[in-house]
Amino acid sequence: MTRVYSDLANENIKVLLDTIADKSSEPTLYRETMTKIGMSLGDALLAEIDNDESSVYLACTVEDADLQFAN
Repeated sequence: MTRVYSDLANENIKVLLDTIADKSSEPTLYRETMTKIGMSLGDALLAEIDNDESSVYLACTVEDADLQFAN
């Protein structure tokens, strides 16, 4: 599968996306990777907010998570 990555996807994110796309990934690794992807997306969104007191919380389905970095 060929992906086109958004500006949010750095090399670390691309590795994480490859991990969740790998059908042989163990459930524990998959869960940890999804958490890391969510944290990275939250950090990217938080960087766009000009307020040091702000927080970002994300919720999405696993199917939607991959679409946040690749389109």
